[in-house]
Amino acid sequence: MNHLLLFPDEIRADGAVRVVGGRAKYLAEFHERLEPGGTLPLLVWERGAGTFTCSGVSPELVQGEASFRQAPPQTRAFSLVQAFCRPQTVKKVLQVSAMMRLHEVIFVASEFGEKSYQGAKIFEADRLRAELVKGLEQVGNFSPPRVRTYSKWRDFLREEATLCGEGALRLVGEPGVPGSNADGSVVARALRERKPFPPHVVLAQGPEKGWSEDELKTLREYGYECHSLGEDHYRIETAFTLALAELRLWEELSETPRARG
Repeated sequence: MNHLLLFPDEIRADGAVRVVGGRAKYLAEFHERLEPGGTLPLLVWERGAGTFTCSGVSPELVQGEASFRQAPPQTRAFSLVQAFCRPQTVKKVLQVSAMMRLHEVIFVASEFGEKSYQGAKIFEADRLRAELVKGLEQVGNFSPPRVRTYSKWRDFLREEATLCGEGALRLVGEPGVPGSNADGSVVARALRERKPFPPHVVLAQGPEKGWSEDELKTLREYGYECHSLGEDHYRIETAFTLALAELRLWEELSETPRARG
């Protein structure tokens, strides 16, 4: 990993670090540069960044000294609404969300989603956190996305308005949705028309089998625009990454002066 992430309770007030159990095993196995006397870029969960100096490392115990400064959150105004999907896919979605600095990830029930996935072990707090850590360490982000789950579609709809503020762009991803690519994707049209990037973006992705017609209708009624990447049916994590890449391009170009245009 490019960075080492510690949790606040693993760092004493004087900066001394002592990590044991499963966390020590993870640090020893996945951080090849972690060795006595060595230093690594440090991330502190939801706090800031700094430097970690290692004094001892084994699968049972990692010790050292931490020095860091608190900093504002590093998240972007992106939220993902993802229908429950395969546990292995959930892991990838969480890692990408952390790497792309999403504000929030919400897993919701859907008509075509496998109901057994809702009770998968990956949704246990420690397992969710472990996958987020992998993404955070990869890019040097100390601000994890908030993760929520809704086992009932109607419960999600009841609180949907709390996802973002006024002026947000809501997108529902669905391959080959009629009319979604009539004159290019939502992002392509925005770039062509030089629209400013919205203050917040919410992307809703269905399960492996996609959203039902009723769900698509409801999402449209809630203000979601259909956004398709084309006729191809990508894996969930691939479609998610492609959509985020488009949105990041729009965001960056919106921040770039257009004097040359």
